[in-house]
Amino acid sequence: MPDKTIAGDYAGTFSVKNTTSSAQANFRLVVTTSLLSGWIGILVIMAAIALVYYLVRKYGRR
Repeated sequence: MPDKTIAGDYAGTFSVKNTTSSAQANFRLVVTTSLLSGWIGILVIMAAIALVYYLVRKYGRR
């Protein structure tokens, strides 16, 4: 898997046919992200909210 693959479920179907027979194979792949990336996202959101709160307290609502 490439490092930048987006988390989710991926499915693929491969079909092969010739004059006398055919075959089909289904594949399903689940890609997950680490728990750390979720906590980093929450931390970034909280930092942005704290920055807005600080700026409103310092400069007021203009």
